[in-house]
Amino acid sequence: MEAAICDVRKSCCLFFLLVLSSGPSFGQAADSLRLREVDVVAAKHHPTNAIHSQTVLLVDSGLVQQHRGQTLAGMLENLPGVQSMTIGAGAAKPVIRGLGFNRIAVVDNGVKHEAQQWGGDHGLEMDPFRTDPIHIIKGPASLVYGSDAMGGVVVIEPPLLHEGKCVYGEANLLGKSVNYTAAASAMLGMRMDRFAWRVRYSEQHYADYAAPVDTITYLSYRIPVIGRRLKNTAGMERDIIANLAYTGRLCRLDGGVSFVQQKAGFFPGAHCIPDIAKTVPDGSIWNIDLPRSHVCHLRSWINQKWTLERQTVTVNAAWQRNHRQEEALFHSHNPLAVPPAHNPDLELDFLLHTASLTASWKMYHTDCFRQQAGLDVQYQHNTSGGYARLLPDYQRTTAGIYWMSEWNIASSLLFTAGIRGDIGWIATADIERLLANGSGSIGVHYTPDRRNSLKAHVGRSFRLPTAMELTANGIHHGSFRHEQGDPHLRSEQGWQTDMEYELRLGRFQLTLSPFLTYFTNYIYMQVSGVWSPYPDAGQIYVYTQAPALFTGSELSLRGRLAHGYTACQVLDLYANAEYVYTYNLTAQTATPFSPPASARIGVEWTPVLPLEIGVETQLIAPQNRVAHGEQTTPGVALVHAHIVWNFPVASRTGSLTLRAENILDTPFLNHMSYYRHVGIPEPGRNIVLSLSLPFHFTLR
Repeated sequence: MEAAICDVRKSCCLFFLLVLSSGPSFGQAADSLRLREVDVVAAKHHPTNAIHSQTVLLVDSGLVQQHRGQTLAGMLENLPGVQSMTIGAGAAKPVIRGLGFNRIAVVDNGVKHEAQQWGGDHGLEMDPFRTDPIHIIKGPASLVYGSDAMGGVVVIEPPLLHEGKCVYGEANLLGKSVNYTAAASAMLGMRMDRFAWRVRYSEQHYADYAAPVDTITYLSYRIPVIGRRLKNTAGMERDIIANLAYTGRLCRLDGGVSFVQQKAGFFPGAHCIPDIAKTVPDGSIWNIDLPRSHVCHLRSWINQKWTLERQTVTVNAAWQRNHRQEEALFHSHNPLAVPPAHNPDLELDFLLHTASLTASWKMYHTDCFRQQAGLDVQYQHNTSGGYARLLPDYQRTTAGIYWMSEWNIASSLLFTAGIRGDIGWIATADIERLLANGSGSIGVHYTPDRRNSLKAHVGRSFRLPTAMELTANGIHHGSFRHEQGDPHLRSEQGWQTDMEYELRLGRFQLTLSPFLTYFTNYIYMQVSGVWSPYPDAGQIYVYTQAPALFTGSELSLRGRLAHGYTACQVLDLYANAEYVYTYNLTAQTATPFSPPASARIGVEWTPVLPLEIGVETQLIAPQNRVAHGEQTTPGVALVHAHIVWNFPVASRTGSLTLRAENILDTPFLNHMSYYRHVGIPEPGRNIVLSLSLPFHFTLR
């Protein structure tokens, strides 16, 4: 029966791909496909008003829609300076200028996303079909968003309210060839005078992904990839989010609830001891067998904003429940161990509850002088289970208060400054730590004319160590090693500076964004030289601290080569390049997971208004500067293409998109992927078909 269901799923997915591919595939306007770096315009009530002396990337809903089918982190890596840390085809988290894990905050509807984000194999629990506006701050943003944002922040804005009385919505279909993804999403909303609501439901299922190799090498074992499909990498995801808003004369009330369920398998040939027998096909590419992970994330929030004359007060309260389970056949690296009587295959079980409260008070004294004060408080309680017991139960409380000011010294010169203080308490059965620290920053934004813009920012930031960094001790199969924390770690501290220069010459725009960060005590994981007491677990990796340097730059060029000619109505060119150099001053090596230099060069051609055709070359340099215990990664050149067609539907614009990724089916290793450690390449050629059908009806 199960095999029959799997065959039906496969047939339906293939049928969906064939039906969509039989229709015409055209494209959108050239200005709406590429994720571009743009200026933040100084606006009186803009959410980024207090931080636009830094490099900020704006991603509107139209741009997000063009990259559907990717994870949020996978979509954002199209931006210069943003990478993604991945494991397989379904899990990814953002990395900004080489900083990831708990150094990047993700803020959704005013709520900081809290999950088990300490693991690189733990992706973001976010609906990939959402089209809410996004902006990204590259560089230290801990002044407003807390210590977890010392490397940057991804901010997902509340949904935009439609004007007047109306009913609106959207239907989406998506299919992928690389793992036979079949996905659908539906959104429905209504605006009635002062009230508005919106609900979205999304679901996707995918099979084992296709790899462009026949074998992989892990711990000197040559493991076959039978049929060029990586066994047990199938998965599913289910998302629902509901928003309710009330807009009064002086206030706006937003509230909502969201639920995300993810289930995904891990390649069994690289879980624990390499075993060729585990890679033999089991007769289905759709089943999610052991080892696997299962995540459920429930979140609710309420946001109240009062807008008075020259003042804005905002209060946000939220609660989150994140439950992550990892299952594997009982082994515990001890042949004499006896499996537990209850859930014998439950390897790790984490249940994290988070309650948070944030408040801010913005004062617009004059059109040239503005101030902002704020505070945030968070309480976390995590319980752990499973036979591996990697992370103990813990409680964590943090509180912070900050103040910022903005002065428009002249019409072309903006000056910003701010300070922040934080205190954090963490307790487990074995340790109790109380940590406190402070941060501050100053910045300028100088725009002498329409063609030139210069931003400069200098700051001191810090990050409180996580429970994992302080107390971990056990086998973490997500990273394929024994990990051990250090209860004596101090708060991570760094001095950071970044600049951005933008030049506009006619149809061309050039942006250069250099940065430099010096950490006095960067927290990272290194090989200890001590063997794990568990058989076949290798050496222990321990969390430690050392001074470290991060520097580099992004370069972005975009221009219109032709416009209005008969043979070529619009022809756009873009080129993005990024380079990150990291250096551990103690080990005299690079820091772990240092991204290689890379570039994207592409052209977008719009022969007629509803049609766009684009071709892109992605160049990734070799990464030979690695930390102890890491492997070097060869360089690669990839080719991608897309065709998009826009068409009118129900007073809105629908789209049909055909995107081809890695057209040449080139094998390549992603240095930012945990699968890289076991020699597993990224998915091969991938054809993505997506259909978007929005609608909007005005009510009387």
